[in-house]
Amino acid sequence: KGGPSRGPRRERGRRAVEAEAEAAEQAKCTHSLIIVDQPRGTMEGEVREFFTGRQIERVTSLRNLVYVDFASVEEARRALSEAKGKNFKGSRVEIRVNARPRHRPGDGGRAIDPNVATHGLEVLGLPDGTREDDVRSFFTGHKVDNVIMRRAQAC
Repeated sequence: KGGPSRGPRRERGRRAVEAEAEAAEQAKCTHSLIIVDQPRGTMEGEVREFFTGRQIERVTSLRNLVYVDFASVEEARRALSEAKGKNFKGSRVEIRVNARPRHRPGDGGRAIDPNVATHGLEVLGLPDGTREDDVRSFFTGHKVDNVIMRRAQAC
């Protein structure tokens, strides 16, 4: 009744295709990549060597992930393309697009001064038309130094 049914396998395949298309779209807009499940004891110099010829601003390790911020979106695109199929320290690793980088390209890779308290909060899913004063009003009773409104944009 009602046409062909979608089995679980077909649904997973459709989701995988959608995820790949989304990753490709994100790759157009970010300067940051993630190396997943990198070999234990990976050093920054080894990461930089793996991406030889690309301008890297920052390499940050966290657990089994290495975040690599490039000088531009184009540098990250090239690095991702060149890394496909290459082994890293003798192992095949997964390299993903970092859709939510913590730093902007061109900040020179400056580290945050640990002696200066910095706190930030990212609020997602705000309705269209939300203004800075709406955000400040929402956080009434809390000290808000700065509000940065980033609109979703096509790259």
